Amino acid sequence: MLIVFTLAFTAYNVAGKTIYVGGSGENNYTIIQDAIDDADSGDTVYVHSGVYYENINLYKPLKLIGEDKKTTVIDGMKKGDTVFISSDNCTVQGFTIRNCSEGSFSNVLVQANDAEVLNNIIIGGNGWGMYLYYASSATIVNNTFLETDLNIIGNLSSWNTHTIENNTVNDKKLWYFKDLSNFTFSSSSAGEVIFANCTNSTIEDVEVSGVDEGIVLGFSSNNLIKNNHVYGNYFGIRLNEADKNRVENNTVDENKYGVYLTHSSHNYIVDNMIKYNSLFGCWICCGSLNNIIYRNNFTLNNKSAYDAYSNKWYLNYVGNYWSDYNGSDADDDGIGDTPYSIPPDGRNKDMYPVVCFDKIKTPSNEKKGTPGFEFLFVISAVSLIVLWRKTRRI
Repeated sequence: MLIVFTLAFTAYNVAGKTIYVGGSGENNYTIIQDAIDDADSGDTVYVHSGVYYENINLYKPLKLIGEDKKTTVIDGMKKGDTVFISSDNCTVQGFTIRNCSEGSFSNVLVQANDAEVLNNIIIGGNGWGMYLYYASSATIVNNTFLETDLNIIGNLSSWNTHTIENNTVNDKKLWYFKDLSNFTFSSSSAGEVIFANCTNSTIEDVEVSGVDEGIVLGFSSNNLIKNNHVYGNYFGIRLNEADKNRVENNTVDENKYGVYLTHSSHNYIVDNMIKYNSLFGCWICCGSLNNIIYRNNFTLNNKSAYDAYSNKWYLNYVGNYWSDYNGSDADDDGIGDTPYSIPPDGRNKDMYPVVCFDKIKTPSNEKKGTPGFEFLFVISAVSLIVLWRKTRRI
């Protein structure tokens, strides 16, 4: 009998108790954070419908459950992060979450492991929607993002250990792919596209608008991003720890940052229309090296580009078109006579700024596609000819 009682008592402690906020119960709390502070690890804080003007910190493993996601609202009053998950093994489910501060704050900030964010409405307009900051193994399922989306920062496990399913962004699907290779993604209905640890794959013919990030590559290499229209976002196309990719023939307009690279090297950015971005057309920072940016059209961005590292802004004697270029083209060959200096300090230069693309001849030795393909093709062709001749002699 003693053993049975002990087991039952242990199971009860693991399950935890339920604490109520709002509603008509005599001992119910009126403030969510007060209930969290008084709860024990493993407890559930159940919140009745209502608008709660608070900034929540889940600093112990709890379940925070709302009665109805449409009528149970946590409003951050533009004072920091609205919901901050700082402990492992927390659940946030069934809320409308809104009104974090502007800038680097979030409606849901996850800085812990094994968090569950389920069946919520997350509304943008100020800072970030949901931010996974050095968090691993999160479960992000059945959430509705409005004018915002999901942002990820951290190491590899911060990108490719999550379960992210059945979420929408502005009534379009949030697409999250991890640990995949040799596939093509194309969709006319994409709220956000995230590649995490993906290789040798393609994102094409996608339109993304009105969110924090349009197309995102994290720890992904040898991919192709082409023929997409990315507009009206904070970041249009963002590469983070992403090497040897090709960003080609996209229209990237009316974002704050058009193309944004951090810790990403040996990428090609070519033949894109990058225009009307309110901060920068192309921003390269944070250890991003040996990228090649050429034959792009930078038109009427607030600032065309920023590059504080060592990257190349031309190839085969052809650079980019810059609408703020003030040089001349005395020989009328379509290439400006003086270099275009890249901010912040001008040490990076487009040595062959384009004045008119129509006057430029594409060099016959310019390579496109996968490096080495032409060589392999020639070798294969020669081998077939030799084999054919040998067959003729038999």
